[in-house]
This record gives sequence, structure tokens and C-alpha cells, in this order.
Amino acid sequence: MLVKGGLELLDRDTEKEFMAIHKTKLGFEGLSKNKERVMQLFGELAIYEPATLEDIMFYTKKESEQIAAIS
Repeated sequence: MLVKGGLELLDRDTEKEFMAIHKTKLGFEGLSKNKERVMQLFGELAIYEPATLEDIMFYTKKESEQIAAIS
């Protein structure tokens, strides 16, 4: 599931619910496996969309690049 919302929704605990997160000045988009959990955390404060294959590929690639940069 793709979750979109304001940066104020994110902290150390809520970020753990995402496989990958893309942050901008305007907010964030995150890919989560646990639809029920993120909906419980954010309620109506976020937008929820089914993740497309393109979304999954984008976030998986971005996460892999971040891991490679750290190594």
C-alpha cells in the first residue's frame, strides 16, 4: 500500500511501518506491507492508495541504492 501524508506524521516509530519512504518538503510517500497498521496509526490524516508494480519497483530500487551508498 502506498501512503501519502505530511512530514509531521513521521517519527522513529511510524517510519518502522514502511519498507521505503520518499520525503519531500511537502510531505512523504511510503510503501507499507501492513495496510491495517498504517490506517490505524494515521487514520484520515493520510491518503492511501494501492501500490502499483511501478511503485514497488521504484521504492525497491531506491532502497537498494541507499543501502549501497552506505556500504
